[in-house]
Amino acid sequence: MGNGYTHYFTRKIPIPTHVWRQIIRDARYLAGRLPEHSISAGGYFDDEPLRLALDRNAPDAPPEFSADAIRFNGTGRMGLSGDTFLLTPEVADGRFEFCDTSRKPYDFFVCVVLTLIYTRVPGCLDIASTGSREDWLPAAQFAADELGEDMYIPHRITGMESNRVAPREPETIDLWMSA
Repeated sequence: MGNGYTHYFTRKIPIPTHVWRQIIRDARYLAGRLPEHSISAGGYFDDEPLRLALDRNAPDAPPEFSADAIRFNGTGRMGLSGDTFLLTPEVADGRFEFCDTSRKPYDFFVCVVLTLIYTRVPGCLDIASTGSREDWLPAAQFAADELGEDMYIPHRITGMESNRVAPREPETIDLWMSA
């Protein structure tokens, strides 16, 4: 169940240092605000906790968000790891890379980071996935809501559908009704 659920990306242009710093700041912020569970990637593991680690061999080490790399995986101790997601800012050599998450909960954050990069640095990565717009939408909506700005799901995933995901309005409280 879920094996072979993979995200693919080809490096096209390097990420400028000032943009990489913003991506790192936003990724670190979003990692600290993750939901308890994820329904992305078809919700195959929606009862399992969404936890990040550095990689499957370091299940207690925190993810890396640095000037050198973004690196994380699911928690290997719980059997919820797959391929480690690794991205560095300077490589732009047409290198083809992939991350097979097998639909495990950390897939949500892989989609968050790829959506963030696609939005912040259009043309940096050519991103494809075995997932659909519906699989990516929870992650893109989370990033849009938390950052308060539009996010864009890569076009190769959405096809002809709109790839824009706008932040939802915060729920308003009717103070008169609560008085």
